[in-house]
Amino acid sequence: MIVRLGKEQQDSVRRQLSGNRAYAVCHDVLRQMLHRGETGLSPAEVFMSARNVLRNLFDQPDIGWGLDDTMDDLEDETDSDNDFTLIMAVATVMLQDIRKNRPDIDAWGINSRIIRRLGGSPLLWPFVEQASIKEEFGLLSRTIDIVNYSPKDIEARGDGAEAASGGSRTSPEGRKLGAKAKPFREFIVNKDDTDEVMAIIRQNIHIDNPQQAALLIVGAIEAEKVSPKVSAPSIAREFGVNENSIKPHFTGYRRTRDTASPHFSASEIEPYKSLFTS
Repeated sequence: MIVRLGKEQQDSVRRQLSGNRAYAVCHDVLRQMLHRGETGLSPAEVFMSARNVLRNLFDQPDIGWGLDDTMDDLEDETDSDNDFTLIMAVATVMLQDIRKNRPDIDAWGINSRIIRRLGGSPLLWPFVEQASIKEEFGLLSRTIDIVNYSPKDIEARGDGAEAASGGSRTSPEGRKLGAKAKPFREFIVNKDDTDEVMAIIRQNIHIDNPQQAALLIVGAIEAEKVSPKVSAPSIAREFGVNENSIKPHFTGYRRTRDTASPHFSASEIEPYKSLFTS
């Protein structure tokens, strides 16, 4: 979902986006953050990446269920927490911009969940505040209601804003909001099984074979020993597997798990699943 642009592509994309209302709101603050070294992505790259996130989300059979997986996939792809935060923050602006043409989409509900997920990031509220100033000049008229995304307003709507005032909150799956992937062992379902599960994985994982490593973890997931929310960065840091090599297998597994053509077949998974159930 991350978009990287060469110089000529940057110029072309900027021209294409010059009349885009959501891009106009976000451009200046993204440019400032790039110059301060808070992100390695240009405004155009952030915006196009956010567009890819929404396309991926809208392709999901159920947007509500697919949102967390889409954000997890993006978090796995990004180089930093800041990049993840800015892409998702821009996605909220884009959602507000398209809501009139997509009445089937609960833009506020989706954006509330995104903001709860990003709440611990130090870049979220500076982005919102500066984008809000831009909006006050009337660039988007009443189309984008980004001014409503203040800590006070989020709290009033019942979505909580503890992180904006220095507190700490967790996402529905227990991850600290705004944080990068948590340690692998925290994804183990039953904490009493932690030592046994870790031992089985360490004894059987082949770190130079990403597909085998992914199948081993998938076996643990199917045996209900490890949460399906486990991320590639968590696995990479714990077991030394190459993150970029293992991630496509997990993305494929999650997206096709309940389809007629799964990324991993039942016969491929079963030998690894049995390691955790025997």
